[in-house]
Amino acid sequence: MIATWHLVPTDRVRLSEELGDLDARRHTLDTKVRQAANQQRYSADPHEKAQAAQDEAVYMAEMDRLMTRIRAVEAQLLLIAKRG
Repeated sequence: MIATWHLVPTDRVRLSEELGDLDARRHTLDTKVRQAANQQRYSADPHEKAQAAQDEAVYMAEMDRLMTRIRAVEAQLLLIAKRG
């Protein structure tokens, strides 16, 4: 099997814009994770704590996917830079 992903022309500007959008999403998601953690830590309501724990788990799974995409875009930008 031959990898052909590197043969597809990529657009540096589009990737840079996507990276900026992904970073903004990461920042928003990071805030949600912190809020969920604080809710678990400081809430007196057991139901709220349980909901916050579930929310945090969902946010962390989303963060994992988001960080994987960020690394992929960064790698594509590095490959473009190396090619000149």
